[in-house]
Amino acid sequence: MAKCSFCESQIAQGTGKMYIKKEGKVLYFCGSKCEKNAIKLERKATKLKWTQASRKKRGKKGDRP
Repeated sequence: MAKCSFCESQIAQGTGKMYIKKEGKVLYFCGSKCEKNAIKLERKATKLKWTQASRKKRGKKGDRP
């Protein structure tokens, strides 16, 4: 199973999107919300409370779906 490149949550097999940049970097997204925040809006995952990356940084326990 792959991890979302933005929110770091697990992506179930057969779901999600794979985005390939011009320089060859491959990004995986669990949904359009993560894709839009990362590519179009250019937001940082650690600054958004709902991402796993932010929860790890702040030391929160538990895993959200």
